[in-house]
Amino acid sequence: MKTKRIICILLTLTMIIGLLQITVSATEQGYIVDIASGDITLTETDDSKYANGTAYEGAITITDSDTTVANVLTIESVEHNVTISSVTVKQISVAAGAKLNLTLKGESTITPDTIGFGRI
Repeated sequence: MKTKRIICILLTLTMIIGLLQITVSATEQGYIVDIASGDITLTETDDSKYANGTAYEGAITITDSDTTVANVLTIESVEHNVTISSVTVKQISVAAGAKLNLTLKGESTITPDTIGFGRI
């Protein structure tokens, strides 16, 4: 009886640890930035991608904790994969030669006046 209980506890702990590893690897795949903190500029230096000076790998998700603030997203160089999740963006500027792969989620809206190409 004790052996079954120990095996049951070990299996339960193994499943919990397995779930934690999945959660960690999911957050490592991207970087989250809150646009309510101010304008966001995406650049590249020495083969590293930066969001407002902070290096990141993978895709970037932009959230908005204060929907009354509308800030600017600027893409200065290379290719960036960006997900906008329920965000109010005043302007999106993409420099000549840069590439933006944009995914909209939630209540996000893009209008023709919002996006400017080569206007930086």
